[in-house]
Amino acid sequence: MNELPLIRFIVCVGDVCDRDGRGSALHERLSEALDIDFGKGIAAGRIACTRRSCLRHCSQGVPMLRVEPSGDVYADADIERMLDLVEEALMAG
Repeated sequence: MNELPLIRFIVCVGDVCDRDGRGSALHERLSEALDIDFGKGIAAGRIACTRRSCLRHCSQGVPMLRVEPSGDVYADADIERMLDLVEEALMAG
């Protein structure tokens, strides 16, 4: 049986993205949602949500998020869409 690739969400909390705490708030909301919906995947090391000081995709104060391994970048990411990405990846495996 093949292991599913690690799905990692990287939320920017640099000066621009975390202005007014928006990047940190996105990280917190996404982490909580992932834990509720995919806690076992997190515990197994298949899903992670981390913070990075800068993703170099500044967008005038809108928090940026990168998904790995795809490398897709989202501005002010929708939590439900991110959960859908996890579900799709897990079903594909």
